[in-house]
Amino acid sequence: MRTTRSMTDLKELVVLMDHHLPGVNNALGQGLHAQSKLRLLYTGILSGQFQSDEEAATFLYPSENRGSSYRKLKVDLRDRLVNTLFDINLKQAHYNEYQKAYYECHKQFTAIKILFGRNANVAGVSLAIKLLRQASRFEFTHLCLDLCSLLRLHFGTRVGDIARFEEYNLLFHQYNKSYQLENLAEELYISLAMNYVNSKETKESMYNKALLCYSQIREDMVTEQSYRFQLYARLIQLSCYTTLNDYLGALAVCRDAIKAFRKKDFEAHVPLQIFHYQELVCFLQLKNFTAGEEAAQNCLHLMGKGSYNWFKYLELYFQLSMHAQNYEVAYTTYMEAINNERFEFLPENVQELWKIYAAYLYFLMRIHKITPKGKNDPIQKFRISKLLNETPLYAKDKRGMNISILVIQILIYIIEKKYDTVINCTESIGQYCYRYFRSEDTQRGNLFIKMLLQIPQNDFDADRIKVKSKKYWDKLTALPLALANQSHEIEIIPFEDLWRFIQDNLDKKITRTKNVLATKTGKAIENNEL
Repeated sequence: MRTTRSMTDLKELVVLMDHHLPGVNNALGQGLHAQSKLRLLYTGILSGQFQSDEEAATFLYPSENRGSSYRKLKVDLRDRLVNTLFDINLKQAHYNEYQKAYYECHKQFTAIKILFGRNANVAGVSLAIKLLRQASRFEFTHLCLDLCSLLRLHFGTRVGDIARFEEYNLLFHQYNKSYQLENLAEELYISLAMNYVNSKETKESMYNKALLCYSQIREDMVTEQSYRFQLYARLIQLSCYTTLNDYLGALAVCRDAIKAFRKKDFEAHVPLQIFHYQELVCFLQLKNFTAGEEAAQNCLHLMGKGSYNWFKYLELYFQLSMHAQNYEVAYTTYMEAINNERFEFLPENVQELWKIYAAYLYFLMRIHKITPKGKNDPIQKFRISKLLNETPLYAKDKRGMNISILVIQILIYIIEKKYDTVINCTESIGQYCYRYFRSEDTQRGNLFIKMLLQIPQNDFDADRIKVKSKKYWDKLTALPLALANQSHEIEIIPFEDLWRFIQDNLDKKITRTKNVLATKTGKAIENNEL
């Protein structure tokens, strides 16, 4: 039987259902006996017994042609879970007012469409008028547009009520204008954001693109106040500052956005999460760790544990802790993220980032800055070779997160005293640096890797390394993070801190023959002044 490597899509439904309707009977309904294959598939996925279709099919159909039988069982389970979504109890405490309204309004709209489809027009219109008031309050523009379309059609063609037709026709055009502006703002924002999904580099061209996008919606920001438009428009406005790493300007945009969304008639959790998160980015880069901690707490109470935004918040809180030298807090944050049941459903690029974080925690553990959490501590099992194989997306990010990977690769080889490996890899890294790290947005990375290259070039002698690297150190400290035109994610630990750590851990007693980097290529790298 041909099977897929995993059942990720089905497992996501199972985990979601167990979170919102715990218990197999709640998820699948009453009447299924304990050995029902449907029940066994559900519980096997939930418990982790089945990690692939092959495992599940072999267990459930051990002595028969399992192909079509297992596929039918999967379809049956998926259909049951999807249908059960409509039974989720929205009165649970973790749902905020906006979320409850969103789910309830869309459930009611489905009911209205069914009523109209069955010619129960009177009941459908009555429910639609009530729903329009609710949807309007929460600024569900698309839903309002669809409701006005139904109502103007009903009063115009079925009833012939000119006044009611004109009422809903006018509303239709008002909502349509808002909807078109929302779609424009969303499209412009996506055109900016997709450049950062698998890349962390910052370019001047991105600033120009952000300005162009902002110019298309700037005037409408005064008159169009809908939730969705304001969210995307303000994110575009923010990009005009973040693309150039103007964190003071970005901070002002965040605070203005937070103030605006707090004035809404409902608690706008998602925009508040986003702009508090961006506040945290600003404080991180400005090294205002006290204010950053406060912004982090403002984020925390707004987010549902296990949500995508919750993981993004943990990323930033991890970085804040690393920059503030609260390494144990960073490690606790890492463990909270990777042990969450929804971690495996994150996009590949997000999971890769946490793998890179693990490398830096491993380095800190090796230099005794953090303490292992028992014999089964996952960081103790870290292997740099595995990281290099498991980060294909960021390996392609030549001037972004790949800087972090190159840096930690050298540091780990040094701290593990694999000196021959350091010598073998630094020549290629030096050439890589010369090829890719010559632009304004990679200055700090360029300088720091040149400092690391001094280690094998000077026979791992701490005193000589300090002298030879001083000119790069002076340039690095003269270009602080707040002024560097690079993404905030790149320096997981500030390069200044990393350099102090590596100097403190160099073995001054090592004597080695001068390495092969004193070649023509090495000299070219050495003489490549910024």
